[in-house]
Amino acid sequence: MRKPYIILLLSILFSCQLEQSRQESFSTEAKVAESALAFEDESYDDAEFSRSVSNKQAQNQSPSPQEKKLIKTADIRYQVLDIESCYEKVKKLVADSNGVIFTSNQENYSYQVSYNLVIRVENNKFEGLVESLVSIADFVNSKQINAQDVTEEFVDISARLNAKKKIEERYIEILKQAKSIEEILEVEKKLGEIREEIDATEGRLRYLSNQVSLSTIRLSFYQTIEQENNAISPGFFSRVGKGLNSGWDIFLDFLVSLSYIWPFIILTIIIIYMIKVLIKRRRKKKALSNS
Repeated sequence: MRKPYIILLLSILFSCQLEQSRQESFSTEAKVAESALAFEDESYDDAEFSRSVSNKQAQNQSPSPQEKKLIKTADIRYQVLDIESCYEKVKKLVADSNGVIFTSNQENYSYQVSYNLVIRVENNKFEGLVESLVSIADFVNSKQINAQDVTEEFVDISARLNAKKKIEERYIEILKQAKSIEEILEVEKKLGEIREEIDATEGRLRYLSNQVSLSTIRLSFYQTIEQENNAISPGFFSRVGKGLNSGWDIFLDFLVSLSYIWPFIILTIIIIYMIKVLIKRRRKKKALSNS
């Protein structure tokens, strides 16, 4: 009689454990779903946070006139009498201003020789170097100076970069608190995206900083070459050979011209023949009348 009771007791205990495991599984799934929803809400809050931080920093970083970010460029073209001497002077002026000649291109033509240079110099020495370069010109063809104000863009990019870095910090904190593999993978995906945006923003900021700190001068100067007639007078045999060649060319030209006027030549021959015939007839008539 004990055996059926033992079997019944074991079956009751097994069913209780099965129900308990189902409840634990349901509880775990509910926690995962709750954490995922919390993560999505937190991502949305991060976007709002990014916009708010950017707006606050943009408002608080209104620069004074001394802090303006200007990209300065100059385009200069002029004429010189001695181009090599001018090139040496240009190199010395650039070196004295702690500038750098990034590109140097020389062009040679039959009528002029020219140099085309791209010079980078510190922002605070830009105007002085421009005036020094123009002072060695013999004739200035053109001089154009431009200044692009990128202060607003610079401040905006800096604010957005700081906001993105704060978002990155929040994602790192969320990653530390993640409990499941799904949460970890999702947070790492978001971290990768925000880090790509940070790299792109930092690249743009570095480019602007480089353009602001170093101004650009595009310089072109040239020397005009006078055409001189240095031809040597030919000798006797050279002149005879040239005359024979010219005579042959004239003869060929004459034959070619005859091919164009052959109808007139035939007509002239016919007219001359008719005139001769008429003259002979008149002579015969006179001879007959005299006899």
